[in-house]
Amino acid sequence: MKNYIIFPCLIALSACGIPRSICISNGYEEYNELANLITKTNRNIDRGYAIHRQEEPFTAIVQCARENGETYSCPETQYRVVETPISIDVDAERRKVESLQLKLQKAELRGDARAKSCRAKYSE
Repeated sequence: MKNYIIFPCLIALSACGIPRSICISNGYEEYNELANLITKTNRNIDRGYAIHRQEEPFTAIVQCARENGETYSCPETQYRVVETPISIDVDAERRKVESLQLKLQKAELRGDARAKSCRAKYSE
């Protein structure tokens, strides 16, 4: 019987931290986007080219079933990711990374301020 009382209480207590965590996570959204863009750009520099990805439709023959259970071959549109190399100006990409790193530092400060505000707003 005790478990029936304890479990709902634990769920209620764990839910208290969720708005705070969401608030803090949202505060660092810009920082995370910039960090990901820096990583992607550095990978392009290391490779010497960028990679463009797009979904391309194609027709596949699959097994379909009639209402009576009988199967037959039928066409189905499916998608595959096609990667295409794209030339880049490595020097321009390096300058881009430098610029993004400056923005990243500022975004981190803004994220820290937002996180502090979230901790105050949703204090435990």
